[in-house]
Amino acid sequence: MAVSESADMAACGTAAPLVKSVTWDARPARCEWSATTREVAPTLSICLRCRDGREAEHQGVRGGARLAEAICQHAAQQGCDVGLRGISCMSQCKRPCVISLTAPEAFTYVFGDLDPSRPDHVQAILDLMPLYNIAPEGYLARDARPEPLRASILGRLPAIGSSNAIVSALSAPTPAGKLL
Repeated sequence: MAVSESADMAACGTAAPLVKSVTWDARPARCEWSATTREVAPTLSICLRCRDGREAEHQGVRGGARLAEAICQHAAQQGCDVGLRGISCMSQCKRPCVISLTAPEAFTYVFGDLDPSRPDHVQAILDLMPLYNIAPEGYLARDARPEPLRASILGRLPAIGSSNAIVSALSAPTPAGKLL
């Protein structure tokens, strides 16, 4: 596994390193994606600037960067073939640490309150991906998600053109202010 770090954090007022990109030479095993479900593996985005309040204990490295590192290590150990990317800020500062999971023509999920020091949180993220991949349009009801990701959801956004039953078409209001 190779991790690239950057100390360019002047915009945030700190020089703490951030994980910018992660690559590894693992092949799919436990987290294998099936071509019969989605042609493209889902992408997991991880906010690298999330502060979890324990930066002093970790030489100034932010919680989001530590979560990214933990996810990458677990994914490599388990042989997961996962699309990962670090995001400079996902604008959920009151709910750190934050991730999102997305794929073409599928729901996008945003989760917060994730603790980089809790292996069960990291494992839940990895366990979520195959479930998401096989679900129609990536739709996962609350009880279909791993336990740590049930209460920590910040958003579930349907893909444009979704035919899922939870999506309703709306019309513009009439002059009287009522929906058509």
